[in-house]
Amino acid sequence: MVHLLHIKCLCGWSDKSLAMILDLSKKAFDFDDTFPRNAYEVRKYTRELGLSYVKIDACQNDCILYWQERENEKNFLNVLIRSGRVGVKR
Repeated sequence: MVHLLHIKCLCGWSDKSLAMILDLSKKAFDFDDTFPRNAYEVRKYTRELGLSYVKIDACQNDCILYWQERENEKNFLNVLIRSGRVGVKR
């Protein structure tokens, strides 16, 4: 389950696609009713294991991460980019 959640995050799967994979796995391997049915239940299970994640915002080009005290600087950088004061490869 943890690997499936990791793949979901890396590949941008929707919650619905993960639910479909979970349903297929449950049917293929004959798992019991405790097997999670959707993304919410998988996240709940991983939290109970002590595993969690924090989403960190990045700029449009994924070149700058905004975290903690710098989280509000996103708008400032966008203004600089639009004004041409910061060069961005396109």
